[in-house]
Amino acid sequence: MKVTNKAVIDFLITKIKLGQSFDTCLKLCETKWNLTRSTFIRRWNDANKEHLEAQQAKKSKIASNDTIKAINEEIDQLMTVAERQSILASIARGELKIRKPFVVSRGATQGSEIVDHECLPDYADRKGAIAELNKMRGDYAPTKVANTDTKGNDVEHYAILPDGTKLKL
Repeated sequence: MKVTNKAVIDFLITKIKLGQSFDTCLKLCETKWNLTRSTFIRRWNDANKEHLEAQQAKKSKIASNDTIKAINEEIDQLMTVAERQSILASIARGELKIRKPFVVSRGATQGSEIVDHECLPDYADRKGAIAELNKMRGDYAPTKVANTDTKGNDVEHYAILPDGTKLKL
């Protein structure tokens, strides 16, 4: 009976997953498909390679999911949404001092340097904080508009074809 390489490999992968040994699988393949030992060894190696690749793909997927979860937990531990909104609201009101970089001249011969200085938020900072709060709260989301009649019932939409027939959309 002629069998495809893929069928043998798939069969062997299922046996590998069940934990069956090389010798057991060899006997099964010899009786089932009359495979030679050298052909079986090639298929066995291919099946083991595919099985190992599938396991590694699953492990990396699990690791990436764990990484994403860990990052999200780290962000949540840093600051909650309410805390971030509270800070942005304080900046928007001009109540919270923020650190901004300033260029400070040390004289004509000594040049200048950049220094962080604590100051009240200016117009741009306050406007940015308000915009960020609006984004966090979904204020920029589009509002749904439905075509209705004066009683609030939905109006049906029609397309008029060149021959004058109306199609309901």
